[in-house]
Amino acid sequence: MPNIASNAVYITGTKAQLDAIVAMCPGGKLDFQQVCPIPAAVLEEGTPGLVAAKCLRPFYQGEQTPDDCLRAYAEQCGLKTVPSLEDVEAQYPDLKALGDKQEWLNQNYGDADPIIWVCHEWGTKWNSIRGVMQRVSDSELRLWFDTAWAPPHGILVELTQKWGVTLKLAYTTEQGHCGLRKYTPEGPGAVWADLETEFRCESTEDEGSQETRAIKDTLSAMLAAQPDTPDPQGPSSLT
Repeated sequence: MPNIASNAVYITGTKAQLDAIVAMCPGGKLDFQQVCPIPAAVLEEGTPGLVAAKCLRPFYQGEQTPDDCLRAYAEQCGLKTVPSLEDVEAQYPDLKALGDKQEWLNQNYGDADPIIWVCHEWGTKWNSIRGVMQRVSDSELRLWFDTAWAPPHGILVELTQKWGVTLKLAYTTEQGHCGLRKYTPEGPGAVWADLETEFRCESTEDEGSQETRAIKDTLSAMLAAQPDTPDPQGPSSLT
């Protein structure tokens, strides 16, 4: 199933602001983890101890039988056999503390699964893929990269809010959607022009609209401006 979004991000700001962003682009690829780090507590969510605490918490609260909780624990951890309560408690003697931590995670991060967290906070479920960077001048930086399913809306908002830069995003997806957005420090990612809900990239229904044609031309130009790289799979232009 097609699931890649190609992004072109044009960033304007001061030299110091852009230098800070360049430092977060090892090898020319923007590192989302440096822009909006995943909390350490969320990264711990999938560890067996927290899984055990999460599964057994209903038992300790008198809501479920231990057998039901242990079966859920075995399933989530991929165990071939269901362990006994004594074995789990012996392996994790601090289950009560872990259960309290799990509850704290839920209260502060909702469902603290790392993938769910990054989808919510970053706008996409993975870090950037196949990045290319071009420093046009002291006041302009251009980035091209791919993401899973959608543009990293949360990351771009974070860049504008933390570093005070202005961004222009052009994107296309393998499912045929496209969009053009502007992000400014004054707002949470104000829409400049977002075509995704209006037509698919290959659509010709709106060709008569001069404004629509101009927007599509801007999209194509931003995506096609990526410098040549050894990677043959760069962002494609619109048709």
